[in-house]
Amino acid sequence: MAKRYLDLRSLDEALTLLTTSFPRPQRTETIPVTQASGRVVAEPVHAKYSVPEVSISAMDGIAVRSRDTLGAGDRNPVTLEHAVRVNTGNVVPPEFDAVVMIEDVWEEDGRYQIRRAAVPRQHVRPAGENRRGDRGGHGAPATARRPSLGRPGGPYPRPARRSDGGRRAFRGRGGKVKSPAEV
Repeated sequence: MAKRYLDLRSLDEALTLLTTSFPRPQRTETIPVTQASGRVVAEPVHAKYSVPEVSISAMDGIAVRSRDTLGAGDRNPVTLEHAVRVNTGNVVPPEFDAVVMIEDVWEEDGRYQIRRAAVPRQHVRPAGENRRGDRGGHGAPATARRPSLGRPGGPYPRPARRSDGGRRAFRGRGGKVKSPAEV
């Protein structure tokens, strides 16, 4: 029979187990951010400018002015005079402030009909969502991945510092933390 639950440990026991099983590397090195893919950063890396620089669509659909969708419903469909087809990641033109998912759109003769009103910023990633110098969510340790590094000369102001060793832990079935040697 499979063991479904782990033994309950106190916070102090859990911290001791983690620090003795996975010691913090003592040495770091500074490398160009273009060579940091797959490495573990030793300290937070902050952007020098905000990204995205423009508002982008978070869904496939149509960019709309939310005020034009007021009153739309199943019994009262609204045909939009001004709307633009966008895909996920496309720039939302500045005159539009919301995106209606393509699943909620009926197209006929080049015009779009919707049956649900949109609210401002619906399905839109606003410009500057990830702000310059933002301190949230990207602290050490984290593994640098190609998409998060961006293009060379991108928003990262200095080379990334990585920790020596780069030991990794894997969570196996049942939530048990395993070292690479155990996997």
